[in-house]
Amino acid sequence: MSWLDSTLNTLRRITTEIMASDDHSSPNSALIKVQDAGMSLHYHDNESDDNRSRIETVGDLAVDGREIVVDDDESRALASQSHQAMKRDILEEDEERRNADREKLKQVTQARRKSERLERERDDALRESARSQVILDHQASEISSLRNLAKTLKDTRLEDMAEMKHLYKQNKALEQDLQIVSAKLLHEQEQRQADRRLLATRAKELHETEIFLTKADQFSGAEVKAMVQGLNTEILQLAADIIDVLQIEDSAMEVDGDQWLTGQHLIHGRMVQLLQTRDDPDMHATVVQAALHGVLTRLCRQFISEWSQRSSADDDLHDIYRDIRKKYTNNHAVAGRWRSMTRESSKYSVVSETEENFYSRVTEAVLNVLCIAGWSPADAKGTLMQTFGKRVSAIVKAAMKLDRAMGEGITSQDLVVYTAHFDDHFDSNTMVDAYGNQKEDGDVVACTCELGLKVSGWFFSIFDLKYLIWMNAEEPAYIQFGTIRDNDPALGIHGGRLTLLGSIVAGFFEPSLRDTIQAIDHQCSMSPKNITAVFLAGGFAASNFLYSKLQAHLQPLDIQLSRPDSHVNKAVADGAVSYYIDHAVNARMSRNNLGGKEFTSYEESMSEHRRRSDKAYVAANGELSLGDQFDAILPKGILVSETTEFRRTYHLYSETLEDLTSISDDIICYRGLKTDPRWMDADEAMYEVLCTVTANTQQATKTLKPQHRPDGRTFYKLDYDVVLLFGLTELQAYVSWKHKGKEKRQDHSVSFQLILT
Repeated sequence: MSWLDSTLNTLRRITTEIMASDDHSSPNSALIKVQDAGMSLHYHDNESDDNRSRIETVGDLAVDGREIVVDDDESRALASQSHQAMKRDILEEDEERRNADREKLKQVTQARRKSERLERERDDALRESARSQVILDHQASEISSLRNLAKTLKDTRLEDMAEMKHLYKQNKALEQDLQIVSAKLLHEQEQRQADRRLLATRAKELHETEIFLTKADQFSGAEVKAMVQGLNTEILQLAADIIDVLQIEDSAMEVDGDQWLTGQHLIHGRMVQLLQTRDDPDMHATVVQAALHGVLTRLCRQFISEWSQRSSADDDLHDIYRDIRKKYTNNHAVAGRWRSMTRESSKYSVVSETEENFYSRVTEAVLNVLCIAGWSPADAKGTLMQTFGKRVSAIVKAAMKLDRAMGEGITSQDLVVYTAHFDDHFDSNTMVDAYGNQKEDGDVVACTCELGLKVSGWFFSIFDLKYLIWMNAEEPAYIQFGTIRDNDPALGIHGGRLTLLGSIVAGFFEPSLRDTIQAIDHQCSMSPKNITAVFLAGGFAASNFLYSKLQAHLQPLDIQLSRPDSHVNKAVADGAVSYYIDHAVNARMSRNNLGGKEFTSYEESMSEHRRRSDKAYVAANGELSLGDQFDAILPKGILVSETTEFRRTYHLYSETLEDLTSISDDIICYRGLKTDPRWMDADEAMYEVLCTVTANTQQATKTLKPQHRPDGRTFYKLDYDVVLLFGLTELQAYVSWKHKGKEKRQDHSVSFQLILT
């Protein structure tokens, strides 16, 4: 119910009460008018207007369309009370209404705030919903993509499974093929092993029969003669050393008593009597030296003539060989090859054992002579082993070398070392008296001082060859030049031998040694690669002194020194044959590309240039250029003769003349497989710089004239050639250029190993 309706009901109630109790004719009664358009209450009394109060309420009020007038004091009082009451009621109602309105306003405000909050929440919810929708759309898109991907993966998986099945089948087929091939390979390997075993058997048989198939001798007669003379010289050196040492230490080594050792069959009774005669010290020393010569030469002859280390088999083998020679009289090589094979397998089956055995025999023979001469065997043995061990070992090695050369290396004829037997009669045709006297044929021989050499009944004259076997500067050297009667102590001549100090002999070798070292050092300094080995050839290589000195010089440089074990005298002849055969080849083929690095003008139309456009640059002549290109001066697979010359012209540009006063170019080798190795960045590891050629072109720059680039700047151009010249064993590279119309070359060329087949 609105406020107006409440007021209207109140007025109706009050009017009804007043009309029931009061007279409405009093002139002073209050007048109440109720009109359709509104209501007015007027209070009239006799008081002044200042005490009159007026309450006017305007509203849309109509009470039956009439006007009510109330007028008297009581009525006024009642009306006033009613008015007050009504006013209070109205105020209360108004307060209640206001409170209600406030409450409603509060509720409305709260509702509005709630509504606003809800609207905000709704907006937030809408925005969140929009975002969620976007996320959902994105997720839906991702789900769709994942579904497509899953489908693709599924299809791929199916394809992979199909491919796997196909590959599995192929693998099965390949496994079967592999098993078949493996079986075949195993069969082939077994067959190869059988072939290898058969080949090894055949090779062994051929090796065993090689000595029968080889007709050429491994050594010449001159080489064997040199070996015999070398053995004689070693015997001379040992005997001379022993005599000199015993003379120096005579008081310490001399003892009384004549003690005999085993091996007396090497010395004759008359020589024993001479050794025991000590009246003349000089003569006694000469006799001891001659006895040592005779015993050692006889022992060496006996050793060389043996067929086996076992004496029981020696006679049997000798008899068999004699029968073979009789059977193959017209083909002596058959018997010679049988002899070579037999001696190798019987006498030298264990070389070290043969060497030790013969070393012991030589030592015992020397001790036997010294014992007969009157020295203590114990002291003599100690001195011999300590002082003369190297000399004894040299005799053993020389005898074994001669033995193997005669018994195994020469099959075309029989060579025999010869010594006269005790009580043999002197033969002037084959013998020379050690004292130089003219002996009549028929005189008895006491001992043999040097080995002789006999070939199929004929003798070689070897006594005119005098060799010097010398090892180091601390040892004296002995030269046999006369007879045993030649003596001159002032000159160091005793018993026909000249004694030289080791330092004097070393001076003879010094010039050759110095030149050899200089030659080796020069080759090492000129070689582009480190030299790791030096080989000696020729007869001089056999010198132990030269070899030891060179080895001492080369060892700190990590260079290995080698020399042939034998046939050193054939090195020159072999080299000549090799040189002749090498020159029989007309041409050889280059195995690799040889050339240099160049640059060319950049060509946009060329695909290889476009691929390397980032490397293009402006050269000194103003052109856009591209470098790092290989230019083959000598292509691979080209036939090259010994005198073939290959050259290529190049241009050098610079804005200043100073940059053109010298040239430096690398000679590059390409070892790869490309047929066109122009671009060096495509196969960098296969390019190798062999050498660098340089030249001083200062004179050539004086004739150069300036040239102009498109932008007006000046530059200079130098033309030159890189030349490759092929010799016999190496390649030479040099630079040439034109100066006043004539070709100029650098002062020296650079050489390196020839890369040809």
